[in-house]
Amino acid sequence: MNALKRLAGCAAAAAAVGLLALGLAQPAQADDKELVIAYHADLPSWDPSLNFPEGQAIFKTVFDAPLMQERSLKIIPHAISAWEYVGGDPLTLRLNFRDDITFHNGDKLTAEDFKFSFQERVASETLDFGGIWAGYIKDIEIVSPTEAIVHFNAPMPTALEWWAFLGSYILPKKYYMEVGRDGFLKNPVGSGPYRFVDYQRGSRIVLEAYDGYWGGAPAIKRVTYEILPDAPARVAAVQSGRADVATNIPIREALRLDGEEGLTGKAFPVTRVFYLQIANKNEMNNADIRAAMHHAIDKKAISERLYSGKTPPLALTVPQYSPGHVEDYWFPYDPDKAIELLAKHGYGPDNPVTFQFMTSNGAFANDFEMARAISGMWKRVGIDAPPEVIELSKYYELNNTESQPEVFLYSWDNSTGDPEIFTGYMFHGDFPFGSWREEKITAWLRDLFTMADYDKRIQQYKELNVHVSEESKAIPLVQSAMSVAHKDDVVFDPFPQGWVMPYFMDRM
Repeated sequence: MNALKRLAGCAAAAAAVGLLALGLAQPAQADDKELVIAYHADLPSWDPSLNFPEGQAIFKTVFDAPLMQERSLKIIPHAISAWEYVGGDPLTLRLNFRDDITFHNGDKLTAEDFKFSFQERVASETLDFGGIWAGYIKDIEIVSPTEAIVHFNAPMPTALEWWAFLGSYILPKKYYMEVGRDGFLKNPVGSGPYRFVDYQRGSRIVLEAYDGYWGGAPAIKRVTYEILPDAPARVAAVQSGRADVATNIPIREALRLDGEEGLTGKAFPVTRVFYLQIANKNEMNNADIRAAMHHAIDKKAISERLYSGKTPPLALTVPQYSPGHVEDYWFPYDPDKAIELLAKHGYGPDNPVTFQFMTSNGAFANDFEMARAISGMWKRVGIDAPPEVIELSKYYELNNTESQPEVFLYSWDNSTGDPEIFTGYMFHGDFPFGSWREEKITAWLRDLFTMADYDKRIQQYKELNVHVSEESKAIPLVQSAMSVAHKDDVVFDPFPQGWVMPYFMDRM
């Protein structure tokens, strides 16, 4: 236990430093500061365990994740204050929890709530990430209200990353059991810096500061998210003054608004990758057609023309900061090669190959514009695939039932940087997140998902990343970008993960 106590002390110090770096150290107090955010997506549900990257900034505002990330992406303590693999055993992980966290209804957060969120709910409900936790966690042993031991069925190399990532939040067991799932979704209770006040589907979300928050009372006391899926409507809202902040607006609009009096526009790369998700069906089973699609895309031109060069072109399904990146690999832009490959199968500009190509419109910065540009590049070499617009919620529904289109333009979220949560989940056939289903790759990933040797695991992911790109089983495009515009009196530094969270904001 001495080692754990020393680790806990170090973790507490790291937490203090990390929270200071994040802006979590007691924000300045104010009585009447409000914020209106023109937001680009509504929540499908108030269950934060959803596979819905666009909702994470809101979920992190209302609920606490077990762990948090610095802006450098380093995992730091949060609700979990310290952790230790007992005796170096990758199957036994001891966790210590803060003892000063309360839910919005006043109940104290304990290790029991953690077990409820990551074991008991997984066993009793169908959750988007339930298969991940059910496959790894054998049991969560409660030692005390502030200590638990997680017993794994197999090594889970990315357990800590997942507890800071998508869909991982601690819910109040007592309240949830009292009101049931339906009652919780109508009136959600978390332990984050803001509490739920009102929700009008497709219209607005209203939150109020929780002054009992363990990290310090928020500076902004009331936050209203105006749900505006249409990008021009978000631009108009902030330009007219009806909104204080607008998220995910077109890059050109962010740069234009930055020059207007009283407004600031920002555009920056985030921890997501744009890529073409490909389903191995119909024409996509032809390797030459996939390669032609890949060779025909001028990624540098897309970055420069649509994103003002702020989104690095990608050769792999991981960005350059990921340990799974391969420095000297590139897939060439070569339209002549694309024409040659298509001609082998009788296709060309006069007899184009066709398939279904879908995209969102406004869910991600310049998503539809990129899809249209790609379609135009394809048209020149002999591919006729105009983009069809689909709502993200509908696409997730199709993907989960394996009714996905042959090609979909998607922005994959992975704030951790670990290649498992990029290429691993894009291609693991036991999970519903990707489109390409191939038993050889899935078998490879089953081994990688339980490989405790970090260096060996990363090397194999590098090999997998090159294989996927070289065979065009997915087509990497550019690193995703986030663009926001806000009034000059709104003060915040956007996260590289793309989160726009009121707790880290203030008003002058």
